[in-house]
Amino acid sequence: MPSFSQIRFIIKDTLLVIGSVFIAIGLVRYGVLDAILFATGNIKILSSFIAGLFFTSMFTTAPSIAAFSEISLTFSPWLVAFFGACGATIGDSIILFFIRRGAGKAKAVRTRARRHPIYKLKVFRWMMAIVGAIIIATPIPDEIGLTLMGLSRTNIKILLPVAFLMNFLGILAIGLAANAIVMP
Repeated sequence: MPSFSQIRFIIKDTLLVIGSVFIAIGLVRYGVLDAILFATGNIKILSSFIAGLFFTSMFTTAPSIAAFSEISLTFSPWLVAFFGACGATIGDSIILFFIRRGAGKAKAVRTRARRHPIYKLKVFRWMMAIVGAIIIATPIPDEIGLTLMGLSRTNIKILLPVAFLMNFLGILAIGLAANAIVMP
């Protein structure tokens, strides 16, 4: 039976997720994200960085992909990927902070999972880290990949550079694809 504090934590997180969905819908529906990117108009580096911040969350990934595609048509996809990955890595750091904070409160679940015999296999932990890194490179929300890498006990000194590299590759693929579609 969950304690009162655990129930309160679950309700609080659920309300945060619901609230962020409404905020994301509002950002897209009322063009706030587009307005932010338009306001940075000629500053492609800043636009790429801001789009990178939005690239990490499940609620803002789609508008961010559209922004990267647009920016890459008028600016080097390599530079868009670099500065976008810088923003995405900062976004991942913020998400990682909340994941670790929440994981501390869900210690019983984490401890029970780590007692499972398959978790003791180094190959399993490496596979979780690799799958997590691949997820970070794709438009799939980074929260999933960061959680897998965290469960695999990946050190933060390794996790953040890997997140940067994988975000860079994912954003570069978006930019190159946008250029390939638009330019015959």
